[in-house]
Parts: sequence; C-alpha cells; structure tokens
Amino acid sequence: MAALLDAKKIIKRIIAETGKSEDEIRKLIDEKKRKFAGLLTDDGAAFMLAKELGVDIQLKTEKPQVVKIANLVEGMRNVDIVARVLHVQSPKKFEKENRKGRYCKLLLADETGEITLTLWNKDIKWLEQNKVERGDTLLVKNCIVSSFNDRLNLSLGLNSELVVNPKDVDTSTLPKAESIALKIADLSEGMRNVDVFARVLRVFETRGFERNGEKAKVTSFEIGDGSATIRVVAWRELAERASKLYAGELIKIEGASVKSSANGLELHLDWRSRIISDPKTDLKIPELAELTGIKYKRRDIKELEEGMSNVEVVGEIVDINKGNLIYYFCPTCKEKASSETCEKCGNKARARAVVTVILDDGTASIACTLFGRQAEVALGISALQLLEEMQNKSTEQLLDELANAVVGKMLLVRGDVRRHSLNPEELELIAKDAMKPKLEAELANMLKSLAEPRSGN
Repeated sequence: MAALLDAKKIIKRIIAETGKSEDEIRKLIDEKKRKFAGLLTDDGAAFMLAKELGVDIQLKTEKPQVVKIANLVEGMRNVDIVARVLHVQSPKKFEKENRKGRYCKLLLADETGEITLTLWNKDIKWLEQNKVERGDTLLVKNCIVSSFNDRLNLSLGLNSELVVNPKDVDTSTLPKAESIALKIADLSEGMRNVDVFARVLRVFETRGFERNGEKAKVTSFEIGDGSATIRVVAWRELAERASKLYAGELIKIEGASVKSSANGLELHLDWRSRIISDPKTDLKIPELAELTGIKYKRRDIKELEEGMSNVEVVGEIVDINKGNLIYYFCPTCKEKASSETCEKCGNKARARAVVTVILDDGTASIACTLFGRQAEVALGISALQLLEEMQNKSTEQLLDELANAVVGKMLLVRGDVRRHSLNPEELELIAKDAMKPKLEAELANMLKSLAEPRSGN
C-alpha cells in the first residue's frame, strides 16, 4: 500500500511541480484550516491542497531493509532490525524535572551481536499487553541508534513500530535464548537467571527495610506448579508488582536466582527479574484447588450460614466499620502483641493491617473481617503507609478518608462464615483471601449462572 507524505514534504512537492512559492502555499493551507474550523491538521490541509492542484503526494513503499546489529552506527535513523529477545528487565519508575513515568530495557541479539532497546511509558504498556518474553522474536521498525556510556542503544521515534514474532521473517539464524522454564522440583541452590511457570498460592504483606541508608520494600509470595511449591521474594520495585498478585493467578517468573534460607529454597527477584501475568504457555499448570486441596464455592450473601467454610463472595463495599486499622503480630511466637515488642518472647512484633468492611452483593450484606494482606487489598493501602498516615491523623479521621476512597468499589472475598464476635445475631465472613474481581471472569460467571436451569421452571 502506498504511504502519504507529511505536510513539509507535500509543500516541497507542490513547489517543485507548480512553481508556487512556499509563502503562497502556506497561505492556501491556512485558508483550508480556517474553512474547516480548525478540524484539519497541517498534513490534512496540505493533502487536500495537493489533490486540488493535481500533485501526486503518494510515496511508494519499499520493503524495509533489515540491518544487522554489527552494522549499526550511532546516528542511524529509521532502521529496521530483527532480533531475538534475550532478556527483559522489570520496568522502572523515573522522576526528573517534573516529568515522571516508566522505562524498560530489553537485550536483543541476532547472529552478529547484541544491543539494548530502551522503551518508555506507552511502549511498555504494549510490551505488557503483548506479553513479550525471553525467546520471542522482535521486529523493530524505524528505530533510532544512539550511544550511552560508549555502548550503542536502540530507541523508538514517533513513527516506530514493534512486531512480536512476525510472520514471513526468517529467524533461523537468530541465537536461542539461553534459559528454559524449569519445574520447581528441579531447582537447586545457586541457579541464576531461572524462568518458572507457576500458579500463585498465597501473597504475604509488603514489608519495609533499610540497608546502607536506602529505604525499600520487599514482598514475598508462594507459588506451585504441581511438582513442588516455593517461596518467592521480590525486592524493591518488583515488591509493588508482587503485592498486586492474587491466589490462583497463573504467572511466569523470568530471571530469578535460587537461594537457600532457614525455610528451604527461595526464588529471589531483583532488577533483572520480571513477573508476567497470564503468560503464553502450553504447559498445564494445575488449578488452585488442586494445588492447595481447597476449593472455594461461589455463594450469594443471602445463602451464607454459620459454619460454612471456603466460600467466595463478590460484592460492593458499602461501609467500613469503626475500629483499629493496625494490630501487632509476633512472627517468632505467632502471637498477637499489644505493642511493637512482643510481651511473650520480647522480640520485635510486626504491624499488620486489619479492617471490617460491609459487603453487599444485591441479595444481602455481610461484615467481612480482613487481616494483613487481605486488609491491604480492601483498603488499597499497605500497613507501612497506614503507619505513616497515623503519625499525623487520628484513626477516626483516617477511617473517614479510607471510606470515601473504597466505598463503591467491588471486592472478592474468600473465607469462612461464623457468628459476629460483637453482634451474635449477625454473621461475619473471616477472610482468607481478597482481591479485586476481574471483570471478564465475573461476566463469564454471570452468563454461566443465567444459562443454568432454575428450579421450578
């Protein structure tokens, strides 16, 4: 298909073919724009003018010439390359001169060499939506070659394009990605750059730490793939990504290191690692119920009865009950503490979030009590952030602000039903897990429910 020139090139072509001056042509373009009340761009107005004057503004497209990485030179523009994705770093945040966003680096390679491609903001969204991962082939169109720290780097311009695993492109000479996905049971201490497909079993609260004057975060979660289970530790920027995972989610972990701890082997994720949700894979990873032996049954709130266990409800948060937002828990003796120091063993206790929300699904409402990570999901704020806020605000003031932020939001809660501890006439749902429901899954459940035959019909 033929491509069109932009306004500057169209003007040059009109000058060449008609002999009109640039000022005369620009005045005619401005008249076009005024006629259409500013709805035309410069390109559009120039296009219309050229058509009226009988000037051909089509540019015949030619098949792009792919350049090998070894032949790239600083300053090249509109370059096309085909390369293998060897590594994708986890996106990082930046803030500079009132500008903020995200950037991400990919290591690409062909048979002649390696080069880094840097992506920013909207291009990172494309990367995540297309689930680009190690081993994929990438066609980079119209990229720019620059240099940083004496190393060549690729970046994208306004007319650049990325194509993952393009068709009709010869990839036979491209190098293979070194790492292959391993089963958890096959992991051993000291392994690096490991890829794993697994299902999330449990997510723990995000904790803060300070090292060499740096304040950062760490989030742990447990995964399983049917062969074994393992704890994963996500550091710094990946801690925030890990905190948004939920039990039952299928993920791929790239670039992990295997380390030994007091509790056995762990996977550690740093700036070189990545977490991909709902990855492309032919592997059959067992569902959550099979991995944990626990199957949650979806119920309407009106159906809930005392003693029911492993139920799942989805509803709208309509209120937050007054009460404490923080309690202390001793990770050593596993007991609740009244302060930052455990009275029983004397060790440092850990602050955990706690909240009771009222959930309504249209059939009835129920109080849902959530602890730790589940409370953080419902409130949309971590225990660390709660402690910071409580330094300057009363609990009552903070509760009012949180209520304004979360009332009206949807929440999926899994747990057990018991008599309310403060009001025995009412029921209470004690949460084992909580998450923001996925719209697609809820629509599927709704359609399935509507399709089921009703008793008495």
